[in-house]
Amino acid sequence: MDILLNLIGKFHPLIIHLPIGFILIGLLIEINSKKFKSPNKILKFIFLWSSITCLISVLTGFLQYQSEGLLWESIQGHFISGIITLLLSVAFYFYLNKSKPFIAIPRKVYTIGIFVNLLITGHLGGNITHGEDHLIEPLPDSVKLFLNKDSIKEEFTYKDEIDINKPVFNNLIQPILDSKCVSCHNSKKSKGKLMLNNFEVLKKGGKNGLVINYESPELSEILVRIHLPKDEKKHMPPKAKKQLTKAEINVLSHWINMGAPENTLIKDMEMSNELLSNFIQKEESFFPKIDIDTPNKNSISFLRKKGIHIAPITKSSNLLYLSSYNYHEFIEEDITELKKLKDNLVDMDLSNSSFNDEVFDILSTFTNLTRLKLNYTSVSGKGIDKLSSLKNLKKLHLINTNFNSNQIKVINSFPALEKAYLFQKNRDLSKEVTLSDQDIEKFDFGGYTIQELP
Repeated sequence: MDILLNLIGKFHPLIIHLPIGFILIGLLIEINSKKFKSPNKILKFIFLWSSITCLISVLTGFLQYQSEGLLWESIQGHFISGIITLLLSVAFYFYLNKSKPFIAIPRKVYTIGIFVNLLITGHLGGNITHGEDHLIEPLPDSVKLFLNKDSIKEEFTYKDEIDINKPVFNNLIQPILDSKCVSCHNSKKSKGKLMLNNFEVLKKGGKNGLVINYESPELSEILVRIHLPKDEKKHMPPKAKKQLTKAEINVLSHWINMGAPENTLIKDMEMSNELLSNFIQKEESFFPKIDIDTPNKNSISFLRKKGIHIAPITKSSNLLYLSSYNYHEFIEEDITELKKLKDNLVDMDLSNSSFNDEVFDILSTFTNLTRLKLNYTSVSGKGIDKLSSLKNLKKLHLINTNFNSNQIKVINSFPALEKAYLFQKNRDLSKEVTLSDQDIEKFDFGGYTIQELP
């Protein structure tokens, strides 16, 4: 019997779409009721079946909850809102049949209530399946910060030397699991009844048994899953999630092949220097690491009202990113407010704006500016030498401008320049300048071609 109930629960993700479809069709007919001869007859049929399928969805959802190892707290909101959707659908069906006391409630209360509650139920269901940040996870960090400053989760990386005198599990293995696995396998949400948030629960495995095979470590379920192709259903983490790096997989594999110990010191794990050095990420920060005062909130507010996007580059940072994508005609008062943020602005996209060569004089005092985009503007490069005082300017974008090739050598002298993008629609600036092989690497002139297939 348990097997049958478990099987029925598995159909919840499929069945749940039926009441959603019936309700949406019903609401569309309700909105356009004047176009139908007998809209109430149609709506009676639709909301009868929306009620039936909604009841089945609630029952299969409860069965799935019992078999999936989820905590009640994690599904409570979704379950209750699903029941409310069911009750509203049933009530509206009786209203359409002119049953007392349902006709005492205004018609719009039912339709609006069903629609709003359907959105809430669907959103909470998405949170269970894909995580609370599933809607904004694909967005750039700057947009996430604009929408919800708590939505950015710090990616685990080792940026310094690993302390080899510490226990291997808590200091090397658990951080990997926390970063890539624990969001779906924890004490509140344990897919497949598998938890990976500490050593004890990891050893117990899940409903399909142990995930570490101590007799044949290479056949451990956890290793098999992470090595499956990303398109395989059983591949872990799911392809929509952040994947383990090659270095993380190698460290995890080595740990399991060594018997998956908990308290053995890292230095006793026979890990090669190459294995650990590949695991350590020594990337330098692109933006300057400086302590800077909080940016002028009044200036930020003023510019945002103009349609200019401004956001911190990372959570809790005082360094700012600015984009004028939705605002082009800068006037004097805008420039005045920009200058009040000159120490905080490190990344500026002024593409398609009204700025001309005067912009170089304005930006010459933005001492922490690291990336500047002036694509599709009228700049010719006159006065660009004033940017040579910017000790942090690493990337410069001047695509499809009136840029004069005589200024390329000036850009080449900028102290921190890593790359300048100089694609021009009808000109190849690389043919108008002579640079050494070393210097030419700093410039990207475009002109890419795609080879024809044989």
